[in-house]
Amino acid sequence: MTTKIWVRPKTPGSTLAHPVSGPIRDSGRRWLDDAFTRRRIADGDIEEFDPDAEKASDTSAAVTSGTASTADATSAASTGTTAASTAASTAAAPAASSTTTKAADTASASTTTGT
Repeated sequence: MTTKIWVRPKTPGSTLAHPVSGPIRDSGRRWLDDAFTRRRIADGDIEEFDPDAEKASDTSAAVTSGTASTADATSAASTGTTAASTAASTAAAPAASSTTTKAADTASASTTTGT
């Protein structure tokens, strides 16, 4: 039986093809472990990888980032703020100061003209 290994291009979008195994996708593919494949690895065109090991590390990263998100949500809950309430108060602030400035300008104009 012929041995196959998982390989992927080092440069995404490469158009490499094995004479027997066929083209390679950016996500990787099983290619024959032969002289052609070993030459492509030696030249740096492709790299061998283990998709099972990467799935395990992806799962670990997702758990870690999920913990950070939970901590951020807990922090926001303890301060009583949310992104929506912060955005709403920020959006309202310029409008209020604009109105105050117009009122001050109107009062200043009335005092200057004596009306």
